[in-house]
Amino acid sequence: MAGHLGVLLEAIASQPDAALSHLPLLTEPERLQLLVDWNGPRSSFPRDLCLHDAFCAQALLTPDALAVVCGDEHLSFRQLDSRSNQLAHLLLELGVGPDVRVVLCLERSVLSLVAILATLKAGGAYVPVDPSYPRDWLAHVLHDTRAPVVLTQRHLLDSLPPHSAHDVCLDSPPESFSLLPLSPPASSVSPDNLAYVIYTSGSTGRPKGVMIQHRSVLNLRAALASTVHAGALPSERVSVNAPLSFDASVKQLIQVLDGHTLCIVPDEARADVAELLKRISLDSLDVLDCSPAHLRLLVEEGLLERDAIPRRVLVGGEAVDSATWRALSHHPRLRAFNVYGPTECTVDATVCAFDSSPSPTIGRPLPNVRVYVLDSSLHPVPVGVSGELFIGGEGVARGYLGRPDLTAERFIPDSFSSEAGARLYRTGDVARWRADGTIDYLGRADFQVKVRGFRIELGEIESTLLGHPQVHAAVVLAREDSPGDKRLVAYLVPHDGQSLDTNELRSFLKLHLPEYMVPSAFLVLDSLPLNTNGKVDRKALPAPLAASSSSHVAPRTPAEEQLAALFSQVLRVERVGVLDDFFALGGHSLLATQLVSRVRASFNVELPLRSLFEAPTVAALAERILALTPALRVPPPLTRTSHEGLLPLSFA
Repeated sequence: MAGHLGVLLEAIASQPDAALSHLPLLTEPERLQLLVDWNGPRSSFPRDLCLHDAFCAQALLTPDALAVVCGDEHLSFRQLDSRSNQLAHLLLELGVGPDVRVVLCLERSVLSLVAILATLKAGGAYVPVDPSYPRDWLAHVLHDTRAPVVLTQRHLLDSLPPHSAHDVCLDSPPESFSLLPLSPPASSVSPDNLAYVIYTSGSTGRPKGVMIQHRSVLNLRAALASTVHAGALPSERVSVNAPLSFDASVKQLIQVLDGHTLCIVPDEARADVAELLKRISLDSLDVLDCSPAHLRLLVEEGLLERDAIPRRVLVGGEAVDSATWRALSHHPRLRAFNVYGPTECTVDATVCAFDSSPSPTIGRPLPNVRVYVLDSSLHPVPVGVSGELFIGGEGVARGYLGRPDLTAERFIPDSFSSEAGARLYRTGDVARWRADGTIDYLGRADFQVKVRGFRIELGEIESTLLGHPQVHAAVVLAREDSPGDKRLVAYLVPHDGQSLDTNELRSFLKLHLPEYMVPSAFLVLDSLPLNTNGKVDRKALPAPLAASSSSHVAPRTPAEEQLAALFSQVLRVERVGVLDDFFALGGHSLLATQLVSRVRASFNVELPLRSLFEAPTVAALAERILALTPALRVPPPLTRTSHEGLLPLSFA
């Protein structure tokens, strides 16, 4: 601190008219340490290649090796190469070329990888969308990208909103498809062209497309190979369990460029922890990538006690809790890595092995990545002082598709770099340097949150709620009232004389937003609390109480009683009636996985996860279970027409 005071006094003497906030504090050795020594090492990678070039080179080396598997489907490198070549020729005929976007609306299968490679080989950029997303969301992406082609499947055509793009159904291609060349097409695409556009939540209610170039992805591949995957065995089996519309899928998919086998987890197994554990064994997975919330469920389900477990687990998407960090820090057969990075910086920017730190940290910058912790005047802050995290280097995105204003706001010139045109992405994350050169993640400086690994702008949900004709005011928070259970809560004020039906509001949001953005709880208030400045006092908003149907119906059978107890345990509510809806009580997809796992163990029944979504009440789910295990049925209570000889009846 004495050194900082000396630097400040010298600056005051030389710049007496400057604002104090614009004057430096750091000594020269500190500045060198923070800006140079602790940043990612410079490392070479193939700057003259595109992603599909790297794949073609690998296909020549290992043509008969297994490239991708999804359940019973599988393709060798040669088959994947030739099929994607044929589709690429078709895409060229349909006008795809450098920087032309191609929308992928596909269920998880080997066709997904064929579509991605074909788009890249034709020179285009793939835009993955989830078929389960609302039509409004899909309509925005189709309009925003101006994609001339949509790669999809025949049974998904009805889920797409009206559009002018040419639909190509990969499960029923045109008759001429078989006549297309098996050789790669000629393309003028370069490493500076777009590889993909992935949409993230937007604070204005409009999702925004992040544009990533080939060169940035190839740097990520090299950076992870020298850190997380250092010492990887040849032909490892890598799990592809992230949604393709989520940027974590990119770091999973690019492992095929190094000759590894991609094991695409089918849709029915991806969200079901018990099924995912089975896939880990069936696919003999070496590498798994998941969110901390998902990892906690896997550990609770017995991941670490099984004979077949991955050699490496990459954990990202949200902060890791201390208990999970400790549980995996020194496991003899599994090594865990915490990876951090926004979509705008090509998936990952920093990494830390769990066993290299006693407590959670996002670690150090990856090779060719620069990370700065800056104050409001964009000056570096000393070690231990919090500031906003800025990221520069090879991973920085081109910007947001069709949003030059937002691009200029979030991507600023890099004043610490000597490279012409270098930019920094301002993450909005609050962080600080540790004395050992690693970085602590402290939270957000704005209203963006991470829930179950998904990045969410609360403003997008609020904007959608305000589109409901009966909603006057809306605020959405991400609350963690129970440790490890972060959930979205909506606070609503109706227009004068209006009432709000929370079930109807939930249905309204599902028409416009993906499931992960629909709040778990809705609280209707007379007014929102305000602070002395007249702004909404978010800290004064109450914790949600457990919801329950207006007419509580107690369990009537042993099966319902047991199920109600399981609902209560998982949802952490005191009382559950047989007509109460799991999701109306605050349940979400990860809690659904927990509940189904406990139901399987309690009733010794193979119950698919989708059963809970189809039958979300205690009564309805009990019927599903009894249909699978008729022996659990209890005969109806005895009734008599006369009081003579009546014995007391006992209801279990």
